[in-house]
Amino acid sequence: MKPITSKSPRAAIEDLQRRLAALGYPLGAKGIDGVLGPETLEALHSFQQASSLPIKDSVDDKCWAALVDASFSLGDRTLYLRLPYFHGNDVLVLQTALNCLGFICGQADGIFGAGTERALREFQANVGIDPDGVAGSLTFQAVKRLSHAWKGKDPSVHSEPKSGFARASSVLETAKVCILGVGESNRQIAARIVNLALATNPDAKLTLLEEPGNLPQDASMLVSLMPGDSTRTRGVPFVLFSDGARLANRLDTASGSVPTGGVVNIAMGIPRSCFVDPANPTPREMQHVAVTVLDALCTYLAG
Repeated sequence: MKPITSKSPRAAIEDLQRRLAALGYPLGAKGIDGVLGPETLEALHSFQQASSLPIKDSVDDKCWAALVDASFSLGDRTLYLRLPYFHGNDVLVLQTALNCLGFICGQADGIFGAGTERALREFQANVGIDPDGVAGSLTFQAVKRLSHAWKGKDPSVHSEPKSGFARASSVLETAKVCILGVGESNRQIAARIVNLALATNPDAKLTLLEEPGNLPQDASMLVSLMPGDSTRTRGVPFVLFSDGARLANRLDTASGSVPTGGVVNIAMGIPRSCFVDPANPTPREMQHVAVTVLDALCTYLAG
């Protein structure tokens, strides 16, 4: 493109002014007037400084690309993995949301790479939509619906553990949570979760469910432990098991995607990688998974 200067056509300068104004840079009393005057130049210089660009009285290719990137809002365009990569403020916002919600895509750099696509697929499965790695209207709606959980928050702080089950076990007295294990090892893990809860708090309302159809009428939440490679059920959030505080974040995200007023029904996938020999998990491995799940449940319920 030709550099935008004071001698550029009025339409080009107005476009520049519109973008600066949309980003919050004041243009003075005259506003968008198609003239690259002192107040517009001051706004341009402020943007260049904030973007670590050379300060000058014109807009070159690099400066224009930075302006365009900064102008994108989440939902302006469909995002997916491609070459060249999508880049811009909308990607940055998506990455920030994913990181805060427990779907780590690495440093939020505004570039839609493989790490962002992987995190996006996990998020989509987590909220019960098709995990196709394409951020379209359904994904944007889910992200915006959960804005209370990520907007204005530092991902590194937000992902820190809040409380362990021994310190938050009182929440188990108030929520009727049913645990179902699909497959032999997951049934054993489910039983261990319930035993741990009762050992920590004898008044815990956590119960073991033998069959999906036996859900008590007063149940508030059903967590079904399933193999990590299980087929997803449309409309049922699928939370992939993860060590650390991310699992509580993922439970919170999943529950936020479920309509209010009914039982919160969540499937949790336990990956084969949790066990050295997936066909014969050791008691120690199953106990580790059980402790992690219970800890995440308590942190989520206490949230």
